[in-house]
Amino acid sequence: MRAALVLFALPALSLVACSGGGKDGCTAPAEGAWTMDGSCFGMEMSASVALDADGCSFTFSDWDMAMDVPAGGTVTGTDVALTGDGWDDCTGTTDGATISGTCGDGCTFDMAAQ
Repeated sequence: MRAALVLFALPALSLVACSGGGKDGCTAPAEGAWTMDGSCFGMEMSASVALDADGCSFTFSDWDMAMDVPAGGTVTGTDVALTGDGWDDCTGTTDGATISGTCGDGCTFDMAAQ
């Protein structure tokens, strides 16, 4: 009886781990329009987020400003690492609707799904 309970509990736990939309237990950021702000950006900006097939990596597109901006990022659990020229030392956390963090030079960033 105990073994049967464990087998039924394991699928439920894996559903909870993937509840953010990403496979492998990551909390996937929401797709669609996002706003970005903080000292790393210097002003409020907006872009679109698209998830890769695994849900644990994403890309930015349609930036409303032509500046040095991140190309995307990867998510491990709730930890985010941004990617792109000049953004590879930027890390933070996500709850799926927001991403907040810092870069190696000490600047901060906040991002939020719209």
